[in-house]
Amino acid sequence: MVRLAFTPCLQYQYAAGKNTADIALALDAMEAMFDSRADTFCLVTSDSDFAYLCRKLRERGATVHIVGEAKTPDALRNASDQFFEWLPPEPAAEPADPAKPKAAAAPAKTPTKRRPKTVIKAVELLAGDTPDGWVGLGALGQYLKRTDPAFSPKAFGHAALSDMVRTYPDLVMNQQNGTGFWVSLKPKADAAEG
Repeated sequence: MVRLAFTPCLQYQYAAGKNTADIALALDAMEAMFDSRADTFCLVTSDSDFAYLCRKLRERGATVHIVGEAKTPDALRNASDQFFEWLPPEPAAEPADPAKPKAAAAPAKTPTKRRPKTVIKAVELLAGDTPDGWVGLGALGQYLKRTDPAFSPKAFGHAALSDMVRTYPDLVMNQQNGTGFWVSLKPKADAAEG
């Protein structure tokens, strides 16, 4: 473990059936935040007991990322700034028997490209707070992640949020003065045509 730059920490179990490691981890995280040693935390867990810790860290301005299994409860997913679903690695392929011919590999499934309505609703909401009706693509992405930490354009078959936005007939995206991409609702007359 030392070669991988890990510092082992032994946490004694003082009573049977009690997990002292969870409380030790929570205290260490809060201490690191209060000492200004960390402002971003990544927890690899599916245990919803950590939801309260995540909320407390975020209340004090820290960023919290969770890596968890598909079974991770919504309470923990929603307590983080961003949730990443951990997928177990594929089992190692067995060596092919040279006497048997290889079967043709099935083509990899690509997710169907979809357009969730939440993106348009987010643009409507955020654009209402701007004088010109334009929303920064980064701000849109942050809002979508904040409202649904599991949100990912890849889950809808898109490589990036910009690719996803381009598929919406009711949205317009452009680059203004080289300052990044901006998104707006398409004017009603244009939306009816396109």
